[in-house]
Amino acid sequence: MAFGIYVHIPFCSRRCDYCDFATWVGREDLVEEYVNSVVRQLNFQIEHFRIDQGSEVSSIFFGGGTPNLIEEKHISDIISAVANELSISKQTEITVECNPDHVTQNQMDNYFRAGVNRISMGVQSSDQNVLNYLGREHDTEHVLQAREYISASGISNLNADLIYGSPVESLESWNKSLEFLISLDVNHISAYALGVESGTPLGRSISLGEKQTTDEDDLANKYELAEKILSENGFTWYEISNWSQAGRQSVHNLTYWRGGNIIALGCAAHGVHNDIRYSTPRNIEKYLEKVSQLRNPSKLNSDYLIKDKQNSSIGKSEELFALKLRTRDGVSWPLDKESELLKSYIEENFVLENIDNSTIYLDVKGRLMANRITIDLFEEYSKLISGVQ
Repeated sequence: MAFGIYVHIPFCSRRCDYCDFATWVGREDLVEEYVNSVVRQLNFQIEHFRIDQGSEVSSIFFGGGTPNLIEEKHISDIISAVANELSISKQTEITVECNPDHVTQNQMDNYFRAGVNRISMGVQSSDQNVLNYLGREHDTEHVLQAREYISASGISNLNADLIYGSPVESLESWNKSLEFLISLDVNHISAYALGVESGTPLGRSISLGEKQTTDEDDLANKYELAEKILSENGFTWYEISNWSQAGRQSVHNLTYWRGGNIIALGCAAHGVHNDIRYSTPRNIEKYLEKVSQLRNPSKLNSDYLIKDKQNSSIGKSEELFALKLRTRDGVSWPLDKESELLKSYIEENFVLENIDNSTIYLDVKGRLMANRITIDLFEEYSKLISGVQ
């Protein structure tokens, strides 16, 4: 079975105010060592997980951080390392996350030559007030220029990320951001509700009263507007935060949501192999201490892999149920068994059912209450399939 590869590139030119990811600023001195460690880790995990040489790779995703901050040859070297051991075909989706202000023509040309066929650009908003609130470095001129470079390179598969819900963003402003992306001729749009994490610059500013926080009703209104505008312009929802044109769904993300295998490379990366979930050290120095040939010249072993002990309140079956219910594919449901709970959710337009393949999925109203509905439906589902009344 084909599988995906996730590569975390943790380097950034600055940390955005809302960012809670594993990123480091001003550590470009570690790039060479880090990339060599990623390649070393790749070769070890192929052996450790007993993956056959030449196995088909469905996707490679370079996330961050800011992957396009480092030199293109490093991205190319990792792709080449994968190709040396596994099978990369014309159908393999290879994505690089990019910040618009770091995109150049030479960079995109080199990506294209290396086999990159998809760019995911962090646009976030077309409103400068929103970008300032979020602590972003770029502006719309950067985005427009980056779009020209991407198009000229021959890379035709383009996602753009948006973040909605900042208190300085009106519904009109949000509408303009959506229309701005559509005008860029992107074929995939990811729209994420702004989350305020403690410990981030944004979280501290809000706790000090320097910035306002988000509003739940505002988030809901903006999500519903996104669904309306995007569906009217040829984009179809296929996961709570993701819309695409026909045939342009993210292969890599679908692998995650459908419970497929993902090889996780780099620090703070999360993967899964045959239902065994694992992660790598979040801190870049701790990661390099374990994986770098310079710091650990002895043969690698699996002690750097942090296996999921499933000691939380949610188990694997419930997690997979929740992931699938986030998607348009939905989850299998015993429609031949009576469920008053499901019936009420359907009558209230929270849930839709597909009788042809015995699945249920969330309507737009249900997506706004996805966490609560998922908990309720999984409990009901467990009772139905076990015969408990």
